[in-house]
Amino acid sequence: YEEFFQCIANLRDICTDVVIKDGIIRQRTDDKNSIFEMDLTDLFGEAVNIPISYFKQRFDLFKVFIGQEVTVKIHEDEEDPGSSWYEISDSLSRIKFDFPGLEFLQNEFITEEELAAIFTCGEDDLILETQIEKTITERIKTITTNFQSHFVKMDFSGESLSIGAIDPAKTNRVFFLENLAVEMNFDEPHYSNMTRIPFMINHDTAYTFQLYKQPDEMLTQNKITTSIGTVPIKIYCKSQLISEDG
Repeated sequence: YEEFFQCIANLRDICTDVVIKDGIIRQRTDDKNSIFEMDLTDLFGEAVNIPISYFKQRFDLFKVFIGQEVTVKIHEDEEDPGSSWYEISDSLSRIKFDFPGLEFLQNEFITEEELAAIFTCGEDDLILETQIEKTITERIKTITTNFQSHFVKMDFSGESLSIGAIDPAKTNRVFFLENLAVEMNFDEPHYSNMTRIPFMINHDTAYTFQLYKQPDEMLTQNKITTSIGTVPIKIYCKSQLISEDG
């Protein structure tokens, strides 16, 4: 249960609702800039469906069971969806939630086919693949928060890339990683402001960061792979490629 809670806790401030379908979370954040995918099937032992509405308001209700032996029971009635519910319990207490109407949820489940239509890049479009250690992701989280910056800045110059951030007043700047070798060169310097949301989550393993150039458009497609315990996590987002010369 604690692994499950840690995973969904990452969505508390960025998703109004959380939809688990066939044991998978795959949905956009509220700002539409990122897609989170988490495979929870190992935790439940089966492909379960749990729609959680107003998750931020219900967060503390899930949290009260931390540290206990917890059972999650699901009753799904396909003939009468309004009678479906899920229940969280330990040896002392239990709390029961009715399934919300899926049509009223702000964050919809994204199918594999829909994701493939959004994230279209392949190996020929790869700009960079690198490991980002947890020390660096924690620095990105802390410093962008202190800077009140919503973006991580990717600077492309010749055969290298640097990853940094700058505050809105442009008086403070940080370089998290520099001189990363790229697979694709640009004729002139470019930069890309990537949303910082993928770097704001709790995670156990280093990031595998893959950066792609979207064919025929000045956009990057970004993919991050990490995990919490046994749960693999993937995060997808896009950002515009902008010439330094304007």
